[in-house]
Amino acid sequence: MIALPGAFNNVSGPAHWEIMLRTRAAENTVWVAGVSGLAPPDSGYHSWGHSILADPFGTVVANMGRAEGVAFCLLDPARLKDVRARLPVMEQRREDLYTLSLNDSV
Repeated sequence: MIALPGAFNNVSGPAHWEIMLRTRAAENTVWVAGVSGLAPPDSGYHSWGHSILADPFGTVVANMGRAEGVAFCLLDPARLKDVRARLPVMEQRREDLYTLSLNDSV
């Protein structure tokens, strides 16, 4: 799972937050949890909230909306296996085109 914090406002949140999380989930075939808090009403910042969990296919399985709280979801290994069978992105890697290396000087 990838967990991403967010602090989108009421302009960028509706336009970008959910689609970005769903895209990251689908393109990496992993669960993505986007956690976004709500600013206090008197703070002057109007945060979007909407903490979301997207499954490896990019389907939203939990959306907290503007509510405070905790969501619990089962991360089913069978779902991951099914999605990766239908979206075999890792099998399509072209490792002959690049080399991964660790560089201690960076």
